[in-house]
Amino acid sequence: MQGIVPILEKKGSKVKLVELNDYVQPSLKLAHGSLDANFFQHLVYLQKPNDPSNLARALVLLEQNKLITLKSSIDPIRASWKDIDQNLRTLAVGDRQSDR
Repeated sequence: MQGIVPILEKKGSKVKLVELNDYVQPSLKLAHGSLDANFFQHLVYLQKPNDPSNLARALVLLEQNKLITLKSSIDPIRASWKDIDQNLRTLAVGDRQSDR
């Protein structure tokens, strides 16, 4: 954050840092307009290749929309690439290498 603040101020922005104690509040506050920027989602965060909780959510969403099926024996909140039973639409399904 310290790296971006001087750059923003030099460009005329007024910066007030607000510290929040979880990962949900910044996105909620940004969506509701009480924050203008969300610094925890920086480039390194966005480039991180392994995000198991969001992968599981995405796979369940694909299953709910009948694009894939997941193995019946898995816990849906822990679903990963290896838990895909059928890829009904032959979707390109990400980097399976990170799950091996």
